[in-house]
Amino acid sequence: MDNLTALREKIADLAKTANHQLAEKGSATWTKDEQTAFDNIADQIEGAQAQIKSIERMRNLDAEKFFENAAHQGGKKGADDTIDAVTAVALYLRHGNNVTAEQAVAIRNAMSTTTPAEGGYTVPAEIASMVVDSLKAFGGMREVAQVITTAGGNALNWPTSDGTSEVGEIVAENAAATGADITFGTVAVNPYKYSSKKIALPVELIQDSAIDVVQFVVNRLAQRLGRITNQHYTTGTGSSQPFGVMARAATGKTGTTGQTLTVIYDDLIDLIHSVNSAYRSRGARFMLRDTSVAVIRKLKDTSGRPIWKTL
Repeated sequence: MDNLTALREKIADLAKTANHQLAEKGSATWTKDEQTAFDNIADQIEGAQAQIKSIERMRNLDAEKFFENAAHQGGKKGADDTIDAVTAVALYLRHGNNVTAEQAVAIRNAMSTTTPAEGGYTVPAEIASMVVDSLKAFGGMREVAQVITTAGGNALNWPTSDGTSEVGEIVAENAAATGADITFGTVAVNPYKYSSKKIALPVELIQDSAIDVVQFVVNRLAQRLGRITNQHYTTGTGSSQPFGVMARAATGKTGTTGQTLTVIYDDLIDLIHSVNSAYRSRGARFMLRDTSVAVIRKLKDTSGRPIWKTL
């Protein structure tokens, strides 16, 4: 793991801790120690962000030095005189096609090419990994999903077996046990190609050396992909898009008539226990949109105290 990746992960972890602290306190007055702890987290985030900008500046300077050395050596580069993929991507984003022939070759070598006749670039593994990591943190569905990587994006036939209704039996002495074979099925998991769409960036922004342009673009790509995939993994119809959880799940509890924008405590208890205990004991959890969480957090007992912690 390089320094930039480690710093970005550190920022993400610190931000999660800070947001949790904010959510926990709500409108309550903070103690001096709590405020100090929060300020310390904020200072660490700002420090890590400043360090990222410094590393990005140095990478740009190293890239310029690389090309200057190449020019002085007449195009002859030593074995260690190479440009890394992230620097190449940053240079390509900042300057586009407005690069020298020497720079173009270095960018191409670092980013790799597709069909030679087309001369296109492919996404370096480090950049692809950054997008994947950002996607994990973006959508709740991907965060709890089991991710399977295939070599060619081929369709999968996923084996299934439901044994929740199967029970054993008492066998009399000298009697034979009844047969009950395990039944199996398959579910086709079809591949879909998602695009983040093209991105147009202001020239003034991408040419500003103080901006970590690679991370900026990666975050925006991940946000776009995260939104559409999280939506489809949740409510996808299975027609020209994946099956979402909602489309394949059975109805465990139908809310009380008229409860369209609110929910009652008894319905939540019924919903919890509509899930087979075999699944509940293995860490089953609620998955719901943020506005629904807000509705549930407003539930109060007869004394007006929030009951969120008791759910």
